[in-house]
Amino acid sequence: MIVPGFTINRICAAVQFAQRKSIRITWKTPWISTLIGLVSIPFIIHPIDHAVEGAMDVTYRKWTGYHPKGLLCGIKHE
Repeated sequence: MIVPGFTINRICAAVQFAQRKSIRITWKTPWISTLIGLVSIPFIIHPIDHAVEGAMDVTYRKWTGYHPKGLLCGIKHE
């Protein structure tokens, strides 16, 4: 929950920064950053899942010896 939440927060912060610098009045509406944050969710899910699975494989799962039986995020764990 931390990684996706932080990523969406940074996307919204970048949009708000761009809104402050913009001279177009349509970009200055306050709900634009929320809308772009919500729209970004489907695009960030898979890259974050794959990165976290890879990090878990080389750290926690390696240390504890836990290896999932099925596919997680389309990755076969050995």
